[in-house]
Amino acid sequence: MKVMGVRINCLGDRKLLNKRSFEAVEVPFTDVISSEHDTSDIADRINFPIFTKRCPPDPRWAENQENAIFNGGSPFNNQEATFLHLCCDPKSGFDLPRGQLGWGWASTQWQNSVGSVIVARQDQKPIVAIA
Repeated sequence: MKVMGVRINCLGDRKLLNKRSFEAVEVPFTDVISSEHDTSDIADRINFPIFTKRCPPDPRWAENQENAIFNGGSPFNNQEATFLHLCCDPKSGFDLPRGQLGWGWASTQWQNSVGSVIVARQDQKPIVAIA
């Protein structure tokens, strides 16, 4: 079964491949849930549970990270996806070995080299890209 999701494109995909920040994608639901995926505290808090999954980097920018088009930034930068993974539990503490930085912070895995991300609803209903 395929589901409509949203791809949140990283700086590399936006700058070098001219992709929009958010684009609609149709993905097999098993691709999103059968392999490594994550969830979002923020989406859970508003009763909109989602799965998120990182996309493999495109070699055209992954192997060309020093390109001037990135203005010294990392092509893996994806602030929107990082913000989607901020911790919303005020009781959450700092636990660096587990990658948890506490309330108001995204875990270490969502801090650096995030790349582009696929977002799909856990209930398999469609998500529509607006921007």
